[in-house]
Amino acid sequence: MGTLLASAAGTMILLNSGCIVAAAGVAGAGTVAFVEGKFVAHLGNPYDQVVHAVERAIPQSQLALIEEKPDALVTKFTARTAWDKKVEIEVARESDNLAKVEIRVGEFGDKDESLTIFQQIKTNL
Repeated sequence: MGTLLASAAGTMILLNSGCIVAAAGVAGAGTVAFVEGKFVAHLGNPYDQVVHAVERAIPQSQLALIEEKPDALVTKFTARTAWDKKVEIEVARESDNLAKVEIRVGEFGDKDESLTIFQQIKTNL
């Protein structure tokens, strides 16, 4: 089991099997983390509302939508940047008013680009 450390600034660091996860609050988001190249956030919004926000955020973020795979619990989006980097966005229903968003930009992840896309999603909510 991992060790959880919390600082006065509200940032948490989870140490688990040599993997470090930094998590901090992003305005309007619940838990936010960047782990193994993937930006992960929990939003206190209904699943369908978050899916629609992602659908709007993709073109607003200058991304080309390649594929959208929806179902009742998970919707997966694949898009490309102008530099042809693959962008994967997954929205998962966790409860009536809680959805998880995962964003990976490129093969190894791009924290700044992921955060920019996430902020656009938040703007659409």
